[in-house]
Amino acid sequence: MLHIIVGIQVYFLAGILYKRFLGNKNNYQAYAFISALIFTLHPVQTGSVTYIASRSAVLAALFYLSSFILFLKALPADGYKKYFLHLSAYIFFILSLGVKEIVVTLPMVIALYVFMIHAGGLLSYFKRYGIMLSLYLLILAGYILARYLLLTEVVPFDTRIEEGILPIYSYFLTELNVITFYYLKWLVFPFGGPHVDPDIPFETTIFDGSTMSAIVIIIALLSLSFLGRKRWPAISFGIFWYFITLIPTSSIFPLGDVAVERHIYIPAVGFALVSGYLLEKAKDKLPLKVVLPI
Repeated sequence: MLHIIVGIQVYFLAGILYKRFLGNKNNYQAYAFISALIFTLHPVQTGSVTYIASRSAVLAALFYLSSFILFLKALPADGYKKYFLHLSAYIFFILSLGVKEIVVTLPMVIALYVFMIHAGGLLSYFKRYGIMLSLYLLILAGYILARYLLLTEVVPFDTRIEEGILPIYSYFLTELNVITFYYLKWLVFPFGGPHVDPDIPFETTIFDGSTMSAIVIIIALLSLSFLGRKRWPAISFGIFWYFITLIPTSSIFPLGDVAVERHIYIPAVGFALVSGYLLEKAKDKLPLKVVLPI
């Protein structure tokens, strides 16, 4: 049930984003519907939906998307409605932090969005959005401080291999391969799942062929997204969303699970945004019998 609600949220979120990026002249509701279908029905969501231990990722996504949608609704609002929507967005962000730490990327996603829609320079950007972004960062700082005081540590920065956790350097290199050759493969070619405890080799050097390839692919995708943010804003935002929301689980913070489906539950929203846009575009250029199976 929670997953269905999140799927509905993806529909509304995609509708808001496509309308802003593509304008009213485009059939943005069709883009949003396809994106929501891809997210909701994608086989990679099986683990997050069926495994009890993964339900927290779904609940965190529910609050995460609620906060972001309310923020988007607050931007064009006026008067008390604007303040109410912003306050509600902050509350949902706090709730999401109480569920799972993966939601710490929300301020980055919001900053990315307002950067992409802002027409002025950096100074006017900070003047217009600085206060609202600072409040998100303040909430995040308060959460980190509270977690530190209550649990004595935020993230286990132990650089030794202990209880199955890799050293930071090795974990980071391994995750470069995971997000490129495993997560993306699961999303683009969802065959052979569910992907439970995949046999992933641990990387120890940056000069390994697969690691170098992963770095090149990631840099290329991010560079193309940045350079094409004006021409293809929906695609750029979706790609940035994918990489940003993977930071808590696939960067320098070692976890016991190197690759697991629940880690890409929220990043899959970015994939759905990109693929929904591309499929809707392909519908006009390819026969329907080709697009539908895809």
